[in-house]
Amino acid sequence: ADIYGFCIPFAAELLKLSKSSGIPIKVRLCDTMGYGLPYPDTVLPRSIPKMIHAFNSELGYPAEWLEWHGHNDFHKVHINGVTAWLYGCSALNASLLGYGERTGNPPLEAAVVEYIGLTGNDQGIDTTVITEIAEYFTKEVKADIPPNYPFVGSEFNTTRAGIHADGILKNPEIYNIFDTDKILNRPIRVMVTDKSGMSGIARWLNENIPSIKDGLREEITKRHPGVKHIYDWVMQEYEKGRTTSISPEELITQAKHYIPSLFESDFDKVRQEAIRIARKIAEKVSKAQEIEHLETLTMEPFLEKIIKKEGSIQLIALTNKDGFRISQVHTQHGEKGMFRNLLNKNFHKHDWFTEVVKTGQPYYSDLFFSKYTKRLILTAALPIRNQDGTMKAVIDIDFRFDELVKLITDLPDEIVDVK
Repeated sequence: ADIYGFCIPFAAELLKLSKSSGIPIKVRLCDTMGYGLPYPDTVLPRSIPKMIHAFNSELGYPAEWLEWHGHNDFHKVHINGVTAWLYGCSALNASLLGYGERTGNPPLEAAVVEYIGLTGNDQGIDTTVITEIAEYFTKEVKADIPPNYPFVGSEFNTTRAGIHADGILKNPEIYNIFDTDKILNRPIRVMVTDKSGMSGIARWLNENIPSIKDGLREEITKRHPGVKHIYDWVMQEYEKGRTTSISPEELITQAKHYIPSLFESDFDKVRQEAIRIARKIAEKVSKAQEIEHLETLTMEPFLEKIIKKEGSIQLIALTNKDGFRISQVHTQHGEKGMFRNLLNKNFHKHDWFTEVVKTGQPYYSDLFFSKYTKRLILTAALPIRNQDGTMKAVIDIDFRFDELVKLITDLPDEIVDVK
């Protein structure tokens, strides 16, 4: 960029326009390729201190109207953003966990901690939300956060010093960057070694097993028989000459073997994800305009289109408030004959129908075997409402579990791996 030949003259005109109009005009200084450097002696346009000085001190562009937008191509995205702050740029563009185009932008969580460190004032910021953001990215976005990622990685405040769990409780400042429990709601953790003892193993399990962390299972004590088995396995590893700490993956494997009650089965995980997908499809179908008025000319072609598009659907049909069908029973190609008797049947005593009519809320069954196709299925039934909110019909959809599973993008390793 030609700082003095173009950028400064252009900003000068913007400043004149701002003064004449009384409207503040912000200027964003973009380092899209991450070429910026935090050193004041570097030549322009790479020197961030010189660049900010040119706009702020020489031209007189107000600091509160200057923004910095950096990228991490050369691992300097955070320090460059802080440098822009220190030299007179008041605003810093940042993103959650540094996500952004190519190498990403300044991590918001790092900027928050840096700001508090520079000013000594948290401005009422709830820093524990940083941990909640990381959990959301992991669970909902399915993002893979490196274990050693500062502030949010699963092992960022984990020590492999080989000390007893009791020791870290007595003096955590020796091993922790700050009070991570208070500031990030992340207590310091200890990796398991031959020095951890059964109390250290129990502590690790309580801090890392999701069912315990979420309050679904009670905490494990060192007296649990499973802890003793894991401890014996750990000691055997070191007796064989091992010198490294036990990895989380190894401990999880041992815990699954010796304390299986702490874990949800892989089938349960797949089942829950399949049900979630079925609900998403069912909710979208039930809100479609094509069935809103229950008109045959628009409703039937739409249902036919849905059954062809969604291979996970075994059957889809609509029923009135009295339990009688008001649409055709739409099925996958070649299966219509199996469900012929459902067209004239009354469903007022079926669970899926009675629950929707009674509660006015969607109904989702658990998995069961279809008596028609002998396949594992689940039923979704949802109300169709008038504009005033009153219910006028029920749409029921049977989903094939095996087809829903194919829509899951991240199956557990134990199911994917068929070695």
